[in-house]
Parts: sequence; structure tokens; C-alpha cells
Amino acid sequence: MELDDRGRVIIDSEYRTKIPHIRCVGDVTFGPMLAHKAEEEAVAVVEYIKKGHGHVNYAAIPSVMYTHPEVAWVGQSEQDLKSQNIPY
Repeated sequence: MELDDRGRVIIDSEYRTKIPHIRCVGDVTFGPMLAHKAEEEAVAVVEYIKKGHGHVNYAAIPSVMYTHPEVAWVGQSEQDLKSQNIPY
């Protein structure tokens, strides 16, 4: 498999690696290391295999910080929305 400069597996938009029958999701690929993300990507892979299409809405995946108290959020920040001129 091909890795990027950070040691992550390089995948295409359908999570395929350079080895045609191997797909990767979760912590070994791009993005945050979140169980929710990996689970959604795994569902998308099954959809690609079975139906020929799949989708992950990365903006809807919750993030969490295991502190005391715990902090969680989902979606874009106010700053991100303002920078993209998106009304909220």
C-alpha cells in the first residue's frame, strides 16, 4: 500500500487503496481519529461495494474531548461559517 508523508494509507474517493480489492477507513486514513468517523466510512464502503455509491457527511460527525467535564460538538464553528459567508 502507498502511504503519505504522515504514514497514512492513501485512498481514493471510494476508500480504495492502490491494491484494487483493499479499502481502508478510520485511523489509518486522513482526518481525525474518531470511532464515529470510522463507522460512517465503513458503512460507505459497504454501500460502494453493494450499490456502487456511498456517502459520508463529515460535517455531521460528532467530535469529543474526554476531559472533565466532557466537551462535544458537531458541525462547523461560527468562525468557519463566517469565513465562508454561510448564514446561520
